[in-house]
Amino acid sequence: MDFITSFPSYFLSNLHAVNLLYAGIIAVFFGLATASTAGLVFVPAIAAVVYIAARAVIPPLINHAAIVTPNMDKVLAEQALSLYVGFFIAILIVFAIKKAAQAAFG
Repeated sequence: MDFITSFPSYFLSNLHAVNLLYAGIIAVFFGLATASTAGLVFVPAIAAVVYIAARAVIPPLINHAAIVTPNMDKVLAEQALSLYVGFFIAILIVFAIKKAAQAAFG
């Protein structure tokens, strides 16, 4: 029950380190790639995995360092859940704009 009452603070505490450039690009791409409303359930999960992989791979490639996988622990699971919710909201907004534009312009 404590999790439910503290969800907004829990959600925000796990999203403080999100790179908005990576997240924005991924959200727009997956929002435009979502074909149906049924995809809105699964696509944010894929977007969260892509974001975690990008955050683990891109900085070492830019800095010519060794690629290190993230620790598979409770913290990563909490961040993945928060990313799922965040990407769900962002992809839903992009999807709604896409559908409205398709309806308006054919």
